[in-house]
Amino acid sequence: FAFVFFMITSSWTLLSILTAVVSENMITSTGQQEHELQLQCEEEERAHHIETLNDLFTEIDTDGSGAIGEVEVESFLSDRENRRKAGKICRVSTRHVREVLGTLSASTDSGTISRDLFVEYLVDAGDSVTEKSLMKLE
Repeated sequence: FAFVFFMITSSWTLLSILTAVVSENMITSTGQQEHELQLQCEEEERAHHIETLNDLFTEIDTDGSGAIGEVEVESFLSDRENRRKAGKICRVSTRHVREVLGTLSASTDSGTISRDLFVEYLVDAGDSVTEKSLMKLE
């Protein structure tokens, strides 16, 4: 009787240990896959955001010069619907859109904003402050 009890207990213990090892491996691989998927989604979202910022720039650039000035920005933002649209695309509140674009325009020597500058600075405008974004400002 003792031998049978020992065999059953040993088998059960071994099965429990193997199940725990397999479960741990599955949890680890699932976590890695979720992280990779999250990075991929963030990259796709960033590419889409850049595309919408380019479209917004084209809409603001009424003269087609490839640069937008203060007059074009004010003309575009004079319409309430355009302010809402710009706020949504730039990921800032509607009341701060004029301030953000005005600051960007004032930061250039010519007072005009090129497409590249527009996209580069506004792609991360609505994100939370990080060490990387502070270093970018410096």
